Amino acid sequence: MIIAASNLLQLVKRIMYRLLTLFLVLLTACGSEGYKDQQDRPTATDSPADTLPPAHYIEETSRHIDSVIHLAFAPDSTSLTVEGQLTEIAPVTCYLPADRKVRLTAQLLPGTKDLNIRFSQIIFPDGKADGPFGQELKYTLAQKGTYRLIISSNLMANGKRNGSFVLKVKADPVR
Repeated sequence: MIIAASNLLQLVKRIMYRLLTLFLVLLTACGSEGYKDQQDRPTATDSPADTLPPAHYIEETSRHIDSVIHLAFAPDSTSLTVEGQLTEIAPVTCYLPADRKVRLTAQLLPGTKDLNIRFSQIIFPDGKADGPFGQELKYTLAQKGTYRLIISSNLMANGKRNGSFVLKVKADPVR
């Protein structure tokens, strides 16, 4: 019995070895086009012309819509208006420096009535945050430093999640 089991084990090993060898030969032969030298062989960085997107697609996607707005008031001014673009990909972050205590009033005016847009958060200079808010934000900014206003879609509401908007900001000093 022991001799028969040993012979059976050797037979199974030989069959497995031959099947593995055959599989490797077939795998190598089926995928080969017979490159004459390594220079003809395609690499991962090669991009065949027929795999490029059409030219109109490249033009559409190469436009850069910035998701960061740096707010800066004109000298002797306490208000400003900027235009922005909301996309589904990333929220818009507005940086607002404050060198004294101010009463902030900010308003989002959607470019279309069905644009789903809101102030998601206000992030304080010390890293703490508050929100979400609606399309209007009234807040007293007591810390000195740079605040971040995060504008995005409300994921729990319907409406378009990309489109243009106008941001109106007023920062009145508090005495």
